[in-house]
Amino acid sequence: MMISLKFEITLQWYQAIGKTIISYVKARMIGRLADLQDGTLKMLMAVALSGHGDHLEIGTLFGGSAIAAVLMKKMMELSGNVICLDPLDGYYRNSSIEADVDPITKLPVNLETVLENARRFSVSDRLEIITQRSYPWPVELEKRSFASAYIDGDHWNNIPWLDWLNVKDRVSHFVIFDNYDLEHSDVMTACQQAEQDRNWRRVHSEGITFILERVNDLE
Repeated sequence: MMISLKFEITLQWYQAIGKTIISYVKARMIGRLADLQDGTLKMLMAVALSGHGDHLEIGTLFGGSAIAAVLMKKMMELSGNVICLDPLDGYYRNSSIEADVDPITKLPVNLETVLENARRFSVSDRLEIITQRSYPWPVELEKRSFASAYIDGDHWNNIPWLDWLNVKDRVSHFVIFDNYDLEHSDVMTACQQAEQDRNWRRVHSEGITFILERVNDLE
């Protein structure tokens, strides 16, 4: 009982810190932090629980969630960088939605904006940006491993499933999917297939967030 209570208090502490970070990032960044139904907060808690090690983010937009992840690691005194994997050449290029700018803010989605946001929050030293698509998997990441991964890139066709296949044997703790909802049926299909993997188990599927936890050590 005492262990359970201590863990619950720890989670509440992580949650409070995560909410503060999210508010801070939203108030100062250029563009927007895509944060529906507490998805970013759940991701930050998974990052904190994953401990030391790098965090991978597939799909970056303006860099808000990646910056929040770095700040969470700093607050928790956790080692590791945040690696952003995104071509940063527009909004969902080569998918069912294509635009030069973000449809909500009307701002261009590009590397310059992410770098400026990183500078604003003094996290440039902990942020690695790879301006490529997640498929085919970049050579730069072929030998990398991660404590956690956030899949929030192209939500259509078989890309969410391919993203899972590319990260599942490289992640030691948690994989977080965003946009697990009826509007993104390909994400839902990927999540449902992913939880059949014997090395993983579903630990959260509320709102639009789906989280898997590794149950066996990386080989």
